[in-house]
Amino acid sequence: MKYSKNKSKVLEGAGVSLLGRCTGLVFSYFFYFFLYRLFDNSDVGLLLLGLAVISMFEPLARFGLAQGVQRFVSVGLEKKDWNKIRGAIIGSFQITAISLVAVIALIWILTPQLSRYFSKSDQINQINHFAAIIKTYSFYLIPAVMLTLILSSLRALRDIKSTFFVNDIFIRISWLVLVLIVGYLNTNLDKMILMIIGFTAITIVGFIFAAFFFVKKAGNFLKAKSEFNRKQLLLFSYPLIFQGILLVCMKQVDKIMIGHYCLTADVAVYNAAATLAMQAGIVLASFASLFAPMIAGLHHRGDLNGLNHLYKTVAKWVMICAVPIVAVMLIMPDVFLNIFNITNSENAELALRILAIGQLISVCVGHSGSMLVMSGHTKLTLANNISATIINVILNAFFIPKYGIIGAAVATTIAIAIRNIASVIEIRFILRASPFSTSLIKIFVFVIIGSLASLLLKNNLPEIKWWIEIAACCAVFGIIYAPLMWFFGMDKEDKDFLKTTVLNKLPIK
Repeated sequence: MKYSKNKSKVLEGAGVSLLGRCTGLVFSYFFYFFLYRLFDNSDVGLLLLGLAVISMFEPLARFGLAQGVQRFVSVGLEKKDWNKIRGAIIGSFQITAISLVAVIALIWILTPQLSRYFSKSDQINQINHFAAIIKTYSFYLIPAVMLTLILSSLRALRDIKSTFFVNDIFIRISWLVLVLIVGYLNTNLDKMILMIIGFTAITIVGFIFAAFFFVKKAGNFLKAKSEFNRKQLLLFSYPLIFQGILLVCMKQVDKIMIGHYCLTADVAVYNAAATLAMQAGIVLASFASLFAPMIAGLHHRGDLNGLNHLYKTVAKWVMICAVPIVAVMLIMPDVFLNIFNITNSENAELALRILAIGQLISVCVGHSGSMLVMSGHTKLTLANNISATIINVILNAFFIPKYGIIGAAVATTIAIAIRNIASVIEIRFILRASPFSTSLIKIFVFVIIGSLASLLLKNNLPEIKWWIEIAACCAVFGIIYAPLMWFFGMDKEDKDFLKTTVLNKLPIK
Protein backbone atom coordinates (compact mmCIF):
# COMPACT_ATOMS: atom_id res chain seq x y z
CA MET A 1 0.00 0.00 0.00
CA LYS A 2 0.97 3.64 -0.50
CA TYR A 3 1.67 4.37 3.16
CA SER A 4 2.92 0.95 4.22
CA LYS A 5 6.51 2.13 4.57
CA ASN A 6 5.54 4.87 7.02
CA LYS A 7 3.36 2.51 9.05
CA SER A 8 6.12 -0.09 9.13
CA LYS A 9 8.65 2.44 10.44
CA VAL A 10 6.33 3.64 13.21
CA LEU A 11 5.30 0.15 14.29
CA GLU A 12 8.86 -1.15 14.28
CA GLY A 13 10.11 1.84 16.26
CA ALA A 14 7.16 1.60 18.62
CA GLY A 15 7.76 -2.11 19.15
CA VAL A 16 11.37 -1.50 20.18
CA SER A 17 10.33 1.54 22.22
CA LEU A 18 7.51 -0.27 23.99
CA LEU A 19 9.76 -3.23 24.80
CA GLY A 20 12.33 -0.84 26.27
CA ARG A 21 9.73 1.11 28.22
CA CYS A 22 8.13 -2.03 29.61
CA THR A 23 11.53 -3.25 30.76
CA GLY A 24 12.17 0.14 32.32
CA LEU A 25 8.73 0.02 33.90
CA VAL A 26 9.61 -3.18 35.73
CA PHE A 27 12.69 -1.55 37.27
CA SER A 28 10.68 1.61 37.99
CA TYR A 29 8.13 -0.40 39.96
CA PHE A 30 10.90 -2.07 41.92
CA PHE A 31 12.29 1.41 42.63
CA TYR A 32 8.96 2.58 44.06
CA PHE A 33 8.47 -0.73 45.83
CA PHE A 34 11.62 -0.19 47.89
CA LEU A 35 11.24 3.61 48.13
CA TYR A 36 7.86 3.30 49.85
CA ARG A 37 9.12 0.52 52.14
CA LEU A 38 12.54 1.84 53.11
CA PHE A 39 11.36 5.40 53.84
CA ASP A 40 8.23 6.68 55.55
CA ASN A 41 5.56 8.50 53.51
CA SER A 42 6.54 11.91 54.92
CA ASP A 43 10.10 11.60 53.56
CA VAL A 44 8.85 10.20 50.26
CA GLY A 45 6.37 13.06 50.06
CA LEU A 46 9.14 15.63 50.58
CA LEU A 47 11.29 14.00 47.88
CA LEU A 48 8.41 13.96 45.38
CA LEU A 49 7.23 17.43 46.33
CA GLY A 50 10.71 18.83 45.78
CA LEU A 51 10.83 17.18 42.36
CA ALA A 52 7.40 18.64 41.53
CA VAL A 53 8.59 22.14 42.42
CA ILE A 54 11.81 21.83 40.39
CA SER A 55 9.85 20.39 37.46
CA MET A 56 7.95 23.67 37.25
CA PHE A 57 11.23 25.42 36.38
CA GLU A 58 12.49 22.81 33.91
CA PRO A 59 10.57 24.16 30.87
CA LEU A 60 12.20 27.57 31.43
CA ALA A 61 15.60 25.89 31.43
CA ARG A 62 14.80 23.87 28.30
CA PHE A 63 13.46 27.02 26.61
CA GLY A 64 11.10 24.92 24.50
CA LEU A 65 14.06 23.58 22.54
CA ALA A 66 13.52 19.83 23.02
CA GLN A 67 10.64 19.73 20.55
CA GLY A 68 12.15 22.52 18.50
CA VAL A 69 15.38 20.65 17.85
CA GLN A 70 13.42 17.47 17.12
CA ARG A 71 11.40 19.22 14.43
CA PHE A 72 14.35 21.06 12.86
CA VAL A 73 16.52 17.94 12.82
CA SER A 74 13.65 15.94 11.29
CA VAL A 75 13.18 18.52 8.53
CA GLY A 76 16.96 18.71 8.02
CA LEU A 77 17.05 14.93 7.70
CA GLU A 78 14.35 15.11 5.02
CA LYS A 79 16.57 17.53 3.06
CA LYS A 80 19.78 15.67 4.00
CA ASP A 81 21.19 19.01 5.12
CA TRP A 82 23.67 18.14 7.89
CA ASN A 83 24.90 21.73 8.19
CA LYS A 84 21.46 22.84 9.37
CA ILE A 85 21.14 19.79 11.60
CA ARG A 86 24.43 20.59 13.30
CA GLY A 87 23.48 24.24 13.63
CA ALA A 88 20.10 23.41 15.21
CA ILE A 89 21.61 21.01 17.77
CA ILE A 90 24.60 23.13 18.79
CA GLY A 91 22.48 26.28 18.84
CA SER A 92 19.97 24.63 21.17
CA PHE A 93 22.72 23.62 23.62
CA GLN A 94 24.18 27.13 23.60
CA ILE A 95 20.83 28.75 24.39
CA THR A 96 20.04 26.16 27.05
CA ALA A 97 23.35 26.70 28.84
CA ILE A 98 22.48 30.37 29.33
CA SER A 99 18.92 29.63 30.46
CA LEU A 100 20.12 27.04 33.00
CA VAL A 101 22.32 29.58 34.79
CA ALA A 102 19.41 32.04 35.00
CA VAL A 103 16.90 29.42 36.18
CA ILE A 104 19.12 27.98 38.93
CA ALA A 105 19.77 31.50 40.23
CA LEU A 106 16.01 32.14 40.22
CA ILE A 107 15.35 28.93 42.18
CA TRP A 108 17.85 29.90 44.88
CA ILE A 109 16.28 33.37 45.17
CA LEU A 110 12.77 31.91 45.55
CA THR A 111 13.73 29.03 47.86
CA PRO A 112 12.75 30.77 51.16
CA GLN A 113 9.28 31.59 49.84
CA LEU A 114 8.79 28.09 48.38
CA SER A 115 9.87 26.44 51.64
CA ARG A 116 7.41 28.46 53.73
CA TYR A 117 4.58 27.74 51.27
CA PHE A 118 4.83 23.99 51.86
CA SER A 119 5.58 24.07 55.59
CA LYS A 120 3.66 25.09 58.67
CA SER A 121 4.89 28.36 60.17
CA ASP A 122 5.95 26.73 63.43
CA GLN A 123 7.93 23.92 61.78
CA ILE A 124 11.31 25.60 61.35
CA ASN A 125 13.14 22.29 60.86
CA GLN A 126 10.83 21.27 58.02
CA ILE A 127 11.25 24.69 56.36
CA ASN A 128 15.05 24.37 56.46
CA HIS A 129 14.93 20.75 55.31
CA PHE A 130 12.73 21.52 52.31
CA ALA A 131 14.93 24.50 51.41
CA ALA A 132 17.96 22.19 51.28
CA ILE A 133 16.02 19.74 49.10
CA ILE A 134 15.04 22.44 46.60
CA LYS A 135 18.56 23.88 46.34
CA THR A 136 20.09 20.43 45.83
CA TYR A 137 17.45 19.55 43.24
CA SER A 138 18.26 22.73 41.28
CA PHE A 139 21.62 21.27 40.16
CA TYR A 140 19.83 18.15 38.93
CA LEU A 141 18.33 20.37 36.21
CA ILE A 142 21.66 20.73 34.41
CA PRO A 143 22.18 17.10 33.31
CA ALA A 144 18.41 16.48 33.08
CA VAL A 145 17.85 19.26 30.54
CA MET A 146 20.98 18.41 28.55
CA LEU A 147 19.94 14.76 28.44
CA THR A 148 16.48 15.74 27.16
CA LEU A 149 18.03 17.67 24.27
CA ILE A 150 20.41 14.92 23.19
CA LEU A 151 17.65 12.29 23.40
CA SER A 152 15.37 14.50 21.27
CA SER A 153 18.15 14.69 18.69
CA LEU A 154 18.52 10.90 18.69
CA ARG A 155 14.77 10.42 18.22
CA ALA A 156 14.80 12.82 15.29
CA LEU A 157 17.52 10.64 13.75
CA ARG A 158 15.20 7.63 14.23
CA ASP A 159 17.58 6.05 16.77
CA ILE A 160 15.00 4.61 19.14
CA LYS A 161 17.12 1.81 20.64
CA SER A 162 19.77 4.14 22.03
CA THR A 163 17.28 6.55 23.61
CA PHE A 164 15.49 3.80 25.45
CA PHE A 165 18.65 2.07 26.53
CA VAL A 166 19.68 5.29 28.26
CA ASN A 167 16.32 6.55 29.51
CA ASP A 168 14.45 3.36 30.33
CA ILE A 169 17.14 0.80 31.03
CA PHE A 170 20.29 2.43 32.36
CA ILE A 171 18.65 5.21 34.39
CA ARG A 172 15.89 2.99 35.81
CA ILE A 173 18.29 0.27 36.89
CA SER A 174 20.62 2.88 38.39
CA TRP A 175 17.76 4.45 40.36
CA LEU A 176 16.84 1.04 41.73
CA VAL A 177 20.43 0.44 42.86
CA LEU A 178 20.49 3.93 44.37
CA VAL A 179 17.37 3.50 46.49
CA LEU A 180 18.70 0.17 47.81
CA ILE A 181 22.08 1.64 48.72
CA VAL A 182 20.66 4.76 50.40
CA GLY A 183 17.78 2.89 52.02
CA TYR A 184 20.01 0.35 53.73
CA LEU A 185 22.88 2.77 54.36
CA ASN A 186 23.65 3.30 58.03
CA THR A 187 24.45 7.02 58.18
CA ASN A 188 23.46 10.22 59.94
CA LEU A 189 23.44 12.13 56.66
CA ASP A 190 20.14 13.32 55.17
CA LYS A 191 19.04 10.39 53.01
CA MET A 192 16.71 12.49 50.84
CA ILE A 193 19.61 14.79 49.94
CA LEU A 194 21.73 11.72 49.15
CA MET A 195 18.98 10.46 46.85
CA ILE A 196 18.91 13.74 44.93
CA ILE A 197 22.71 13.79 44.58
CA GLY A 198 22.46 10.22 43.28
CA PHE A 199 19.80 11.23 40.71
CA THR A 200 22.12 13.97 39.47
CA ALA A 201 25.16 11.70 39.14
CA ILE A 202 23.14 9.01 37.31
CA THR A 203 21.76 11.56 34.84
CA ILE A 204 25.26 12.87 34.10
CA VAL A 205 26.40 9.35 33.20
CA GLY A 206 23.23 8.90 31.13
CA PHE A 207 24.06 12.05 29.16
CA ILE A 208 27.57 10.74 28.45
CA PHE A 209 26.10 7.48 27.11
CA ALA A 210 23.56 9.36 24.96
CA ALA A 211 26.27 11.65 23.55
CA PHE A 212 28.35 8.61 22.62
CA PHE A 213 25.39 7.00 20.81
CA PHE A 214 24.63 10.26 19.02
CA VAL A 215 28.18 10.65 17.70
CA LYS A 216 28.15 7.02 16.60
CA LYS A 217 24.80 7.43 14.81
CA ALA A 218 25.43 10.82 13.20
CA GLY A 219 28.77 10.41 11.47
CA ASN A 220 28.01 13.28 9.09
CA PHE A 221 27.34 15.55 12.07
CA LEU A 222 31.03 15.81 12.95
CA LYS A 223 32.03 16.57 9.35
CA ALA A 224 29.35 19.22 8.80
CA LYS A 225 29.81 22.96 9.26
CA SER A 226 27.26 24.55 11.57
CA GLU A 227 24.65 26.60 9.77
CA PHE A 228 22.98 28.48 12.59
CA ASN A 229 19.44 29.80 12.38
CA ARG A 230 18.88 30.59 16.03
CA LYS A 231 16.18 33.13 15.29
CA GLN A 232 14.02 30.61 13.42
CA LEU A 233 14.66 27.99 16.11
CA LEU A 234 13.65 30.43 18.86
CA LEU A 235 10.57 31.64 16.95
CA PHE A 236 9.38 28.04 16.73
CA SER A 237 10.36 27.15 20.29
CA TYR A 238 9.41 30.16 22.38
CA PRO A 239 5.67 29.31 22.54
CA LEU A 240 6.76 25.87 23.74
CA ILE A 241 8.40 27.45 26.79
CA PHE A 242 4.97 28.39 28.08
CA GLN A 243 3.47 25.18 26.78
CA GLY A 244 6.11 23.21 28.67
CA ILE A 245 5.37 25.13 31.85
CA LEU A 246 1.68 24.49 31.37
CA LEU A 247 2.18 20.78 30.69
CA VAL A 248 4.34 20.41 33.79
CA CYS A 249 1.80 22.43 35.73
CA MET A 250 -0.90 20.02 34.55
CA LYS A 251 1.21 17.12 35.84
CA GLN A 252 2.49 18.67 39.07
CA VAL A 253 -0.03 21.28 40.26
CA ASP A 254 -2.12 18.61 41.98
CA LYS A 255 0.88 17.41 44.02
CA ILE A 256 1.97 20.97 44.76
CA MET A 257 -1.47 22.00 46.01
CA ILE A 258 -1.86 18.78 48.01
CA GLY A 259 1.48 19.64 49.62
CA HIS A 260 0.12 23.05 50.57
CA TYR A 261 -3.36 22.11 51.78
CA CYS A 262 -2.76 18.58 53.11
CA LEU A 263 -0.04 16.55 54.82
CA THR A 264 3.26 15.73 53.12
CA ALA A 265 2.38 12.04 53.40
CA ASP A 266 -0.72 12.67 51.25
CA VAL A 267 1.60 13.67 48.40
CA ALA A 268 3.18 10.22 48.54
CA VAL A 269 -0.21 8.47 48.57
CA TYR A 270 -1.52 10.55 45.66
CA ASN A 271 1.71 9.99 43.71
CA ALA A 272 1.20 6.24 44.03
CA ALA A 273 -2.27 6.49 42.49
CA ALA A 274 -1.08 8.89 39.77
CA THR A 275 1.93 6.72 38.88
CA LEU A 276 -0.27 3.67 38.39
CA ALA A 277 -2.85 5.58 36.35
CA MET A 278 -0.16 7.01 34.09
CA GLN A 279 1.13 3.61 32.97
CA ALA A 280 -1.08 3.64 29.89
CA GLY A 281 0.95 6.66 28.84
CA ILE A 282 3.99 4.50 28.11
CA VAL A 283 2.20 3.21 25.03
CA LEU A 284 1.50 6.75 23.80
CA ALA A 285 5.11 7.73 24.45
CA SER A 286 6.43 4.62 22.69
CA PHE A 287 4.62 5.41 19.45
CA ALA A 288 5.36 9.14 19.76
CA SER A 289 9.10 8.45 19.71
CA LEU A 290 9.01 7.82 15.97
CA PHE A 291 5.56 9.17 15.06
CA ALA A 292 6.37 12.75 16.15
CA PRO A 293 9.30 13.33 13.75
CA MET A 294 7.35 11.59 10.97
CA ILE A 295 4.51 14.07 11.46
CA ALA A 296 6.97 16.88 10.78
CA GLY A 297 8.23 15.13 7.63
CA LEU A 298 4.75 14.38 6.20
CA HIS A 299 3.48 17.88 6.97
CA HIS A 300 6.58 19.42 5.42
CA ARG A 301 5.81 17.50 2.19
CA GLY A 302 2.14 18.59 2.36
CA ASP A 303 0.92 14.98 2.48
CA LEU A 304 -2.20 15.44 4.64
CA ASN A 305 -3.77 12.20 3.41
CA GLY A 306 -0.72 10.26 4.48
CA LEU A 307 -0.75 12.05 7.82
CA ASN A 308 -4.40 11.19 8.45
CA HIS A 309 -3.89 7.57 7.42
CA LEU A 310 -0.90 7.18 9.73
CA TYR A 311 -2.72 9.00 12.57
CA LYS A 312 -5.62 6.54 12.46
CA THR A 313 -3.31 3.53 12.33
CA VAL A 314 -1.19 4.69 15.26
CA ALA A 315 -4.31 5.63 17.28
CA LYS A 316 -5.71 2.15 16.76
CA TRP A 317 -2.51 0.42 17.87
CA VAL A 318 -2.19 2.71 20.88
CA MET A 319 -5.70 1.76 21.98
CA ILE A 320 -5.08 -1.95 21.41
CA CYS A 321 -2.11 -1.80 23.78
CA ALA A 322 -3.17 0.89 26.26
CA VAL A 323 -6.89 0.40 26.96
CA PRO A 324 -6.27 -2.97 28.70
CA ILE A 325 -3.82 -1.22 31.07
CA VAL A 326 -6.48 1.34 31.99
CA ALA A 327 -9.04 -1.44 32.43
CA VAL A 328 -7.06 -3.45 34.99
CA MET A 329 -6.39 -0.27 37.01
CA LEU A 330 -10.12 0.43 37.06
CA ILE A 331 -11.22 -3.03 38.16
CA MET A 332 -8.62 -3.73 40.87
CA PRO A 333 -6.96 -0.54 42.13
CA ASP A 334 -6.65 -1.95 45.66
CA VAL A 335 -4.40 -4.78 44.49
CA PHE A 336 -2.06 -2.56 42.44
CA LEU A 337 -1.68 -0.06 45.29
CA ASN A 338 0.00 -2.82 47.29
CA ILE A 339 3.07 -2.22 45.12
CA PHE A 340 3.47 1.09 46.95
CA ASN A 341 2.72 -0.42 50.36
CA ILE A 342 -0.67 1.33 50.44
CA THR A 343 -3.47 -0.87 51.78
CA ASN A 344 -7.08 -0.29 52.88
CA SER A 345 -7.16 3.25 51.50
CA GLU A 346 -10.50 3.95 49.87
CA ASN A 347 -9.38 7.47 48.97
CA ALA A 348 -6.32 6.18 47.10
CA GLU A 349 -8.42 3.55 45.27
CA LEU A 350 -11.02 6.09 44.15
CA ALA A 351 -8.32 8.58 43.13
CA LEU A 352 -6.66 5.87 41.01
CA ARG A 353 -9.95 5.05 39.27
CA ILE A 354 -10.65 8.71 38.50
CA LEU A 355 -7.13 9.33 37.17
CA ALA A 356 -7.35 6.17 35.06
CA ILE A 357 -10.43 7.61 33.35
CA GLY A 358 -8.38 10.68 32.48
CA GLN A 359 -5.73 8.46 30.94
CA LEU A 360 -8.40 6.62 28.96
CA ILE A 361 -9.42 9.91 27.38
CA SER A 362 -5.79 10.67 26.48
CA VAL A 363 -5.36 7.23 24.94
CA CYS A 364 -8.52 7.57 22.86
CA VAL A 365 -7.50 10.87 21.25
CA GLY A 366 -4.03 9.60 20.39
CA HIS A 367 -1.15 11.96 19.68
CA SER A 368 -3.28 15.05 19.19
CA GLY A 369 -0.75 17.31 20.90
CA SER A 370 2.13 16.03 18.78
CA MET A 371 0.04 16.47 15.64
CA LEU A 372 -0.47 20.16 16.38
CA VAL A 373 3.09 20.89 17.53
CA MET A 374 4.92 19.03 14.76
CA SER A 375 2.68 20.59 12.10
CA GLY A 376 3.72 24.03 13.33
CA HIS A 377 0.61 25.03 15.33
CA THR A 378 2.48 25.71 18.55
CA LYS A 379 0.43 28.78 19.47
CA LEU A 380 -2.76 26.78 19.26
CA THR A 381 -1.42 24.11 21.59
CA LEU A 382 -0.33 26.92 23.89
CA ALA A 383 -3.90 28.25 24.00
CA ASN A 384 -5.23 24.75 24.74
CA ASN A 385 -2.80 24.23 27.59
CA ILE A 386 -3.40 27.69 29.06
CA SER A 387 -7.13 27.01 29.22
CA ALA A 388 -6.67 23.53 30.69
CA THR A 389 -4.14 24.70 33.26
CA ILE A 390 -6.32 27.58 34.46
CA ILE A 391 -9.24 25.19 34.83
CA ASN A 392 -7.01 22.66 36.63
CA VAL A 393 -5.67 25.21 39.12
CA ILE A 394 -9.13 26.63 39.87
CA LEU A 395 -10.67 23.18 40.35
CA ASN A 396 -7.76 21.97 42.49
CA ALA A 397 -8.02 25.06 44.70
CA PHE A 398 -11.74 24.37 45.11
CA PHE A 399 -11.74 20.57 45.49
CA ILE A 400 -8.52 19.76 47.42
CA PRO A 401 -9.39 21.64 50.66
CA LYS A 402 -12.74 19.82 50.72
CA TYR A 403 -11.97 16.39 49.29
CA GLY A 404 -8.18 15.96 49.52
CA ILE A 405 -6.55 13.64 46.99
CA ILE A 406 -9.93 12.66 45.48
CA GLY A 407 -10.58 16.31 44.67
CA ALA A 408 -7.15 16.56 43.03
CA ALA A 409 -7.92 13.52 40.87
CA VAL A 410 -11.27 14.95 39.75
CA ALA A 411 -9.76 18.34 38.89
CA THR A 412 -6.91 16.80 36.90
CA THR A 413 -9.19 14.45 34.96
CA ILE A 414 -11.58 17.25 33.97
CA ALA A 415 -8.69 19.42 32.76
CA ILE A 416 -7.19 16.54 30.75
CA ALA A 417 -10.55 15.84 29.11
CA ILE A 418 -11.09 19.46 28.08
CA ARG A 419 -7.60 19.81 26.60
CA ASN A 420 -7.74 16.58 24.60
CA ILE A 421 -11.23 17.10 23.24
CA ALA A 422 -10.28 20.61 22.09
CA SER A 423 -7.15 19.37 20.29
CA VAL A 424 -9.03 16.61 18.46
CA ILE A 425 -11.60 19.12 17.19
CA GLU A 426 -8.84 21.47 16.03
CA ILE A 427 -6.97 18.69 14.21
CA ARG A 428 -10.19 17.72 12.45
CA PHE A 429 -10.69 21.22 11.05
CA ILE A 430 -7.05 22.22 10.41
CA LEU A 431 -5.42 18.99 9.23
CA ARG A 432 -8.59 17.15 8.21
CA ALA A 433 -7.43 14.24 10.36
CA SER A 434 -9.10 12.15 13.04
CA PRO A 435 -7.93 9.27 15.27
CA PHE A 436 -11.31 7.55 15.28
CA SER A 437 -12.59 4.66 13.17
CA THR A 438 -15.35 2.08 13.51
CA SER A 439 -12.80 -0.68 14.17
CA LEU A 440 -12.13 0.84 17.60
CA ILE A 441 -15.52 -0.39 18.85
CA LYS A 442 -14.22 -3.97 18.81
CA ILE A 443 -11.35 -3.02 21.12
CA PHE A 444 -13.72 -1.78 23.82
CA VAL A 445 -15.96 -4.83 23.48
CA PHE A 446 -13.01 -7.20 23.92
CA VAL A 447 -11.64 -5.16 26.83
CA ILE A 448 -15.00 -5.34 28.61
CA ILE A 449 -15.11 -9.11 28.14
CA GLY A 450 -11.57 -9.51 29.50
CA SER A 451 -12.34 -7.17 32.42
CA LEU A 452 -15.45 -9.08 33.44
CA ALA A 453 -13.52 -12.34 33.44
CA SER A 454 -10.71 -10.85 35.55
CA LEU A 455 -13.17 -9.28 37.98
CA LEU A 456 -15.00 -12.59 38.35
CA LEU A 457 -11.72 -14.34 39.14
CA LYS A 458 -10.68 -11.61 41.61
CA ASN A 459 -13.93 -11.85 43.55
CA ASN A 460 -13.66 -15.62 43.88
CA LEU A 461 -9.98 -16.00 44.72
CA PRO A 462 -9.03 -17.20 48.20
CA GLU A 463 -6.77 -15.08 50.42
CA ILE A 464 -3.46 -14.98 48.54
CA LYS A 465 -0.45 -12.71 48.12
CA TRP A 466 -1.22 -9.47 46.25
CA TRP A 467 1.43 -10.07 43.60
CA ILE A 468 -0.01 -13.51 42.82
CA GLU A 469 -3.44 -11.92 42.53
CA ILE A 470 -2.14 -9.33 40.06
CA ALA A 471 -0.42 -12.02 37.99
CA ALA A 472 -3.49 -14.30 37.94
CA CYS A 473 -6.00 -11.59 37.02
CA CYS A 474 -3.78 -10.06 34.33
CA ALA A 475 -3.08 -13.51 32.89
CA VAL A 476 -6.79 -14.26 32.60
CA PHE A 477 -7.36 -10.87 30.97
CA GLY A 478 -4.58 -11.50 28.46
CA ILE A 479 -5.66 -15.06 27.67
CA ILE A 480 -9.11 -13.78 26.73
CA TYR A 481 -8.25 -10.40 25.18
CA ALA A 482 -5.28 -11.38 22.98
CA PRO A 483 -7.02 -14.14 20.95
CA LEU A 484 -10.14 -12.00 20.51
CA MET A 485 -8.04 -9.17 19.12
CA TRP A 486 -5.97 -11.46 16.90
CA PHE A 487 -8.86 -13.33 15.32
CA PHE A 488 -11.59 -10.68 15.29
CA GLY A 489 -10.00 -7.27 15.92
CA MET A 490 -7.10 -7.16 13.43
CA ASP A 491 -7.22 -7.26 9.67
CA LYS A 492 -4.63 -9.03 7.52
CA GLU A 493 -2.51 -5.91 7.13
CA ASP A 494 -2.36 -5.41 10.91
CA LYS A 495 -1.23 -8.99 11.42
CA ASP A 496 1.42 -8.75 8.70
CA PHE A 497 2.84 -5.60 10.25
CA LEU A 498 2.86 -7.16 13.69
CA LYS A 499 4.70 -10.21 12.40
CA THR A 500 7.28 -8.37 10.32
CA THR A 501 7.97 -5.35 12.52
CA VAL A 502 7.62 -6.69 16.06
CA LEU A 503 7.42 -10.46 16.42
CA ASN A 504 10.27 -11.16 14.02
CA LYS A 505 12.49 -8.78 16.00
CA LEU A 506 12.06 -10.63 19.28
CA PRO A 507 14.82 -13.06 20.31
CA ILE A 508 12.44 -16.04 20.18
CA LYS A 509 13.02 -18.97 17.89
